[in-house]
Amino acid sequence: MIKIRSLTLAVFVLATVSQVELIAQPEEALLKELAIANQQTIEALVLYPEKTRMAILEATKYPSLLIQLEEMKERTSQAFQTLIEDFPKEDQILFYELNRYPGLLDQLIRKEQVPGEHRKALEILPSNAQSRAFELVQSNPSTIEKIYQLTRTAQIAYSKQLMDYPIHTQEAFSQLIQQPEVVELLNQDLRFTILVGDTYRKDSLGILRSMDSLHAVVARAHAEELNDWKATLENNPEAATELQQASEAYAQEMYPQAGLPLADTWYGNDPYWTGQVPLSPYFYWFGYPWWEPYPRWYPYPWWWNWGGYFYGSRWVIIYLPSYHFMHWYFEHPHHHHHYSHLSEQFVRHYHHHRRSGTTISMEVKNWQVRHRSVLSETFLKADNGLRERLITYADFEQKRTDYNLRNPTKPMDEALFLEKNSRKYPSLKKANQESKQEIQIEKTREINQRKDWAPPKEPSNPLPVKREVPTRNPVQVPPPTKTPPNKPNEARDYHFQKWEERKPTTPSKPSSPNKDTVKKRGG
Repeated sequence: MIKIRSLTLAVFVLATVSQVELIAQPEEALLKELAIANQQTIEALVLYPEKTRMAILEATKYPSLLIQLEEMKERTSQAFQTLIEDFPKEDQILFYELNRYPGLLDQLIRKEQVPGEHRKALEILPSNAQSRAFELVQSNPSTIEKIYQLTRTAQIAYSKQLMDYPIHTQEAFSQLIQQPEVVELLNQDLRFTILVGDTYRKDSLGILRSMDSLHAVVARAHAEELNDWKATLENNPEAATELQQASEAYAQEMYPQAGLPLADTWYGNDPYWTGQVPLSPYFYWFGYPWWEPYPRWYPYPWWWNWGGYFYGSRWVIIYLPSYHFMHWYFEHPHHHHHYSHLSEQFVRHYHHHRRSGTTISMEVKNWQVRHRSVLSETFLKADNGLRERLITYADFEQKRTDYNLRNPTKPMDEALFLEKNSRKYPSLKKANQESKQEIQIEKTREINQRKDWAPPKEPSNPLPVKREVPTRNPVQVPPPTKTPPNKPNEARDYHFQKWEERKPTTPSKPSSPNKDTVKKRGG
């Protein structure tokens, strides 16, 4: 099994550091630490095909343009939502769908007086959505026209924004606009994006070679990890059954029947679908549907969130569960009681792939960090008692939740509730003591690692404090005499005022739309 070590991941940013004379050894160590902290982003970016990876690297050189595109998208998506907000949700789904297909709105506008051509153009939609889409287009031509004009406005503004950039930069951004999740990923941590872009400027060929190498390593490791997860469910029927039950609970909570999107009619729900069918994202300038519980740029089928579907008597696993599904699962402690076999397998998978930046490993790691006061390394050890300890943790959290609901003015955190109930939860009390020791060890290790670039702190040598001894006969100080104020420094004040006039101000965010005219998200 290939382990993606921190040093391997850091090579993406530090590939050619040794060739860049301006970077000293301490700076290499600092950059390495930043790369390790952004492991998940690195793995996500390097998994894209070579053409997309090159476009990503080109885009990192212009973070200001990424910011401008994001601001434009926020405005155009709000304008689009305003146009469709009074329609039923089923019709709003169709409006989002119409914009997923390049050129479709243009065909509908040019053939406005030819209903037969409209029917033909709409055949690209799922079969049982075509009739309703045709009725929507025929009964709301002015709204279709306004949406079309808004798309043109966004595209023209975008083209003008790119005019002053080199041709290859324009091509890179135009490609990434067709993959909006990449633009969003680059905007999530602009500090890291700027770091990558700066490193890419210094030695583009070296970074490209290192990115290609890392692509092969990460892709191979992810494939092996997916095979391990498939084998886990095949060898643990209880966990497989509980995954199905948890998936159904997730679907009922996230996608109530009244608001289900068109995913149930999409070809991706075909049990024999292999994921190779090309799928267009939602139109970047209009964003993804506002009712989605998390950024969701593609209308994937429901089973995409839990990574597969139950076909016949077995699971057909295609992906690892999504980040949102994993976070939902671990945010509800009672899941570890209801689905204890599944929780056990999630934790065991994490121990086999601790260095992975994928969904299961990252969420288990984050879950432990959020509850570190009771979840020590020993408590989560992958031994025969793991499942029972997870059930104990679920009971502890449920009791704490019940107490806090009964006592809203005096809620208890994990540490305090455990202190009050230590006799009832001896395993958690022991884990609490272990966590304190582990945290101290980790802090010491972090300090030692940072010695590569951070100078150590010297012991303080405070100056002796002078103590004033009062005299028996204090000297009488005469009262101060009034003196005229100093003449103002006109030159200094003048320059200060001029600087204040020129000082850039932080751009204010656009005022939020009127709550009476814009529907709230999630409803």
